[in-house]
Amino acid sequence: MTTTSPRTIALLLAVLWLTGCALPLVSESELESASSQQFQEMRAQIPVSTDVKTRAYVNCVASAIVAQLEKPYSDKDWDVEIFDSDQVNAFAMPGGRIGVFTGILKVADNQDQLAAVIGHEVAHVTQQHSLKRANREMTTQAGVIAGTAVLGGGPGVGDVVAMGAQLGLSLPYSRSNETEADTVGLDYMASAGFNPAESIQLWKNMAKQTKVGPPEFLSTHPAGDSRIQDLVKQLPAALKLYNEAQAAGRRPTCQHVVEQAVGGANVQMQTAGASRGFLVRHTWCCLLRSISQVVRYSRRLSGLDTALRWRRCRQSSRL
Repeated sequence: MTTTSPRTIALLLAVLWLTGCALPLVSESELESASSQQFQEMRAQIPVSTDVKTRAYVNCVASAIVAQLEKPYSDKDWDVEIFDSDQVNAFAMPGGRIGVFTGILKVADNQDQLAAVIGHEVAHVTQQHSLKRANREMTTQAGVIAGTAVLGGGPGVGDVVAMGAQLGLSLPYSRSNETEADTVGLDYMASAGFNPAESIQLWKNMAKQTKVGPPEFLSTHPAGDSRIQDLVKQLPAALKLYNEAQAAGRRPTCQHVVEQAVGGANVQMQTAGASRGFLVRHTWCCLLRSISQVVRYSRRLSGLDTALRWRRCRQSSRL
């Protein structure tokens, strides 16, 4: 019976790490459970928007995107939250969770640009980028330990290996994910009936924002001329999907939905106001009726008192 030495195991892990392979150390269900907990923590720590118009608008765009997803993602009950924060950011999590910060609405000028953002984030979930990233990072950590053991170095060598992992593996992997999310997200928004050409204007808006200060969205979504050029290359195929969606009647009008939501809220306010007005008028009428009754009763008492005095006066005169 042969045994594998710790040094051999370390060498194998180092080879996996250096060749860019990822071990299945994290399952999708584990990642969904962790993301659910994190999502609820964010809800507890970050104020959520209570603006009827904003919530209706974002949910309208998100629902149109989700309707175009493939199974099993189309079967999920997607949970959308709007965080009241100036952060120019948005995200999607495994398990069907979407978070949008109100700050990004200052950069995404219309429903098509917001659809580009949400479509991109949802694509990260459907392409399992978070799961792949988690397993990649776990394998990287194992590779750091293994590489240090193989090289026989101390902490200094481990630091060098870790730096190599970050620069040589993590960044290129993230960029490839972003490119794939751009392509898939573009198809999602076009299939939903949103104009994919607006995705280019979105990234131009992002570029303008960097002059003021790099938005949070760009810290994990690097932009640039090369990214816009890639989107331009994808436009012909996306525009074909867009035209097909339009012909099929998929023409989102989220602004109209917003007006309906605000109108409904106004009707409720008017109804409540009318109810309050009726209550005030009813109370006032009751008060006036009570006062009138008191006055009439007082007059009757006054008349009775006068009659009694007159009778007494006549009786005394007879005597």
